Amino acid sequence: MENLLDLDAAAVVSAAQRQRAQLKHPPIDVDRYLEILLRQGLVQTTKVLATYRTIL
Repeated sequence: MENLLDLDAAAVVSAAQRQRAQLKHPPIDVDRYLEILLRQGLVQTTKVLATYRTIL
């Protein structure tokens, strides 16, 4: 994931937006979404995506 962020951050952020939007039952806010990624061991990805928090 980190390599993809280096290559095309916009595509990764867009994919994260789509993934979070699909989580509807119950809806998941950005902080909860980032927490889930962090618990899955995606530490660096979470740090980078957190900088895009307002558009996720």
